[in-house]
Amino acid sequence: MSSQTVYQPSPNILVRQSSLYQTNSGIVLAGGKAALVDPGIFKTDLDELDQLRKPHPIAFGLITHAHWDHILWSPRFDPAPRYCSIGTDYHLQLDETSLRAQLQQAEQENGSQFGTWDQARFFDRQVLVPGTYDLESFHFEVVELPGHCPGQAGFVFKDQSVVFVADTLSDAEVPTVPDRASIAIYLETLNQLELIIQQLHWVVPGHGSPATSLEALQRLTLDRAYLSSLARFNGFSSPVNRETEARSFLDRLGETRANLEPGWSMHLENLDNISR
Repeated sequence: MSSQTVYQPSPNILVRQSSLYQTNSGIVLAGGKAALVDPGIFKTDLDELDQLRKPHPIAFGLITHAHWDHILWSPRFDPAPRYCSIGTDYHLQLDETSLRAQLQQAEQENGSQFGTWDQARFFDRQVLVPGTYDLESFHFEVVELPGHCPGQAGFVFKDQSVVFVADTLSDAEVPTVPDRASIAIYLETLNQLELIIQQLHWVVPGHGSPATSLEALQRLTLDRAYLSSLARFNGFSSPVNRETEARSFLDRLGETRANLEPGWSMHLENLDNISR
């Protein structure tokens, strides 16, 4: 079931948060039009997002990365074009079969709530390389933010003083990585984000609460500490000690974002991924 949570950091920024994974959909307003960032997830989420953007026509949609909960769409938003980074486009092509399977599993787990996905247009998009763009009334920058997954990108709207940072800088989740090699990549992304955030007022993560620049920098410090400790982790002493040692890892850092689900499972998955 979806519950309505809406943030409005400023008159030209709205964030609609789904009850599933605290996933955020962004609306940026400029020149009487609306740009959508990662619209999702439930039918009610998409319907309410459509109501929130009115009376502003939708100029375009943006996809931050190639995970199923960030690439959703609705016929309500047509015929607006959709854009993503070149890396996200590549992985959408590479992982299409897997993504469709994940969508089907999500539909089975959540029932009719997921029934309004527009499967016909699900993978329609145009590609943006890193750089600055003027589309419709919007001036924004595409920045690469790898680490959580290959091809992930953020979108900087300087006129509205906001950056959408995809699956980074969450107050509800620890950073997640697919393998050990991605830790160093993620840490470099945090270095890049640190410079970007200092020039803006607002930061919108893919999951969790939108943040002021100061709050986002505090989250960044926590993320950096978690990932640095993850890099030093050498695996579990034995399978029977898995959960005890995973809990000790968090306790040493004073990290609380993984105390509850889904954060706890994500933390365990991190430790398993880098131990392979």
